Amino acid sequence: MVKTVVRIPVLVVFLLAASTGWALKVSPGSFSVQNIPLGHEKDLNITLVCSAEGADYIVVSVLPPGASTPHCTGYEPLPKPSWFIVDSETLETDSSGTARSKMKIFIPDSQKYYNQHFVVRLFISASGNDMFQPAIIPYYFIETPPLNDTNIIPAGKIAVAPSVLELKKQKNTASFTIFNNDSIAHNYNLSIRKPERNSRRFPNLSPDFSIIDDTTYIKISDDRVNIKGKGKEKIFVELRSSVKINTPKEAILLIESDDGTSNFLRIRIPLEDEKQ
Repeated sequence: MVKTVVRIPVLVVFLLAASTGWALKVSPGSFSVQNIPLGHEKDLNITLVCSAEGADYIVVSVLPPGASTPHCTGYEPLPKPSWFIVDSETLETDSSGTARSKMKIFIPDSQKYYNQHFVVRLFISASGNDMFQPAIIPYYFIETPPLNDTNIIPAGKIAVAPSVLELKKQKNTASFTIFNNDSIAHNYNLSIRKPERNSRRFPNLSPDFSIIDDTTYIKISDDRVNIKGKGKEKIFVELRSSVKINTPKEAILLIESDDGTSNFLRIRIPLEDEKQ
């Protein structure tokens, strides 16, 4: 069977070259990818490299959504571990104790999976010759394409549409919608934050953008909203007219619920508008 390759831009940010625990090493320890297409198995073009001197094999598994791990702001666990694909759950090592695997992802072709922020956590350990190495848990952040269609309810307890918003100098206002997919009402706090560069807990800066200089450049129509169960709310965002942009900027609009869950959208200010 001939497989059709769909070329869609995928942005990759390497955040941590390696994560170590005694003799076990894993690379990359973390990365972010954006615009992952739906309905196609996508090779991430990133090689998982695991090494442990003296190990016969490396064991790799994807942690399920219910696994207890530190909180990642704005990201939800990948709904099904089977969507993240490595060559094998048991990787044989070479003479140096190193094993390698391709990493792929498949997200079903369902419109509810646009505007998503997923985190994939791998549980990696090494063993052989009666030895056992401590486990390492790398964090991989997966973002699907934005879609500005409020008739489609995105997946997630808190959902947004679109997940990426562009503010321009000539049209300096835009809007997005928050969906409360829970059955009961919740209060949400909204704030403008700066993206990080090398974080495993908070959204990182996109390639080709720089961090917004001052979060007060962007105004939100409401910084606290109450949304009834299964309801939604439209929010307006404005770029202050006095702002000067010398490089494309990015900010994070963080949405935090009273139940501890969170989501975010990326706000981008392109450079070309400053020249108009």
